[in-house]
Amino acid sequence: MEQLLAIVAPLLSAYVGDFGWAVQVVSIVGTLRLFFKPIMAAVTSAVKESSSLKDDEILGKVTGNSIYKGFVFLIDLISSIKVNPKK
Repeated sequence: MEQLLAIVAPLLSAYVGDFGWAVQVVSIVGTLRLFFKPIMAAVTSAVKESSSLKDDEILGKVTGNSIYKGFVFLIDLISSIKVNPKK
């Protein structure tokens, strides 16, 4: 248990803001993105592979919700590096 705590302790310190607010924001957003994107990709894939149309309808309602769209936009805006395309 102590080994796990030694690994997680710096991350927890970053979450509470011990290293400043910028590190706190980056660590929280990075963790959200780290878990949120793969989970949503797996859910979307599972829904597409199922034969039921009910789950497609439920996923459509969730992804069409303005709160969901705002959350995804905010996470993407904060955590993505935008690079201008080469001309």
